Amino acid sequence: MRVKVEKIANKDKIVLQNLFQLYMHDITKYLHMEVNEHGLFTYDYIDYYWKKENYEPYFIKVDNQIAGFILVDDEFMELKDKNAKDLSEFFVLNWYRRKGVGKKAAFQVFDMHKGKWEVRPVPKSPEAFAFWNSIIDEYTNGHYKIKDVPEDNRQIITFDSSK
Repeated sequence: MRVKVEKIANKDKIVLQNLFQLYMHDITKYLHMEVNEHGLFTYDYIDYYWKKENYEPYFIKVDNQIAGFILVDDEFMELKDKNAKDLSEFFVLNWYRRKGVGKKAAFQVFDMHKGKWEVRPVPKSPEAFAFWNSIIDEYTNGHYKIKDVPEDNRQIITFDSSK
């Protein structure tokens, strides 16, 4: 199984928008969100990934098939470092989960952007926290920090991928 992270072209933005519906559905297990009158979740920030500097959308592909996406930006940073990266959204289709796809994709994107990172797992999701804690622990050989944010019922994981 060959996993590859590749930049999403503007012409493929609709594919990301469609996948985002599946992602939003998944996280409603932990966060309350309503659909609009068309039965769709709304997310007003997809266009930013083609309009704003330091916003980068990626497909996760397995043997050239789309298996998910990763959105990287520099917003909402705990680190307060203009060169740091925020792993804003991360989604792997169910078929590819628990097969190492997410781990390989995460490692690739961390390697693509050497430096300080912030990862905020989905609030209230023990599965998301366990996934990211395990991935980042392995990637950094245990050199990372976790900050609890009780008011949001979330954790923020920070590390440096250049070490």
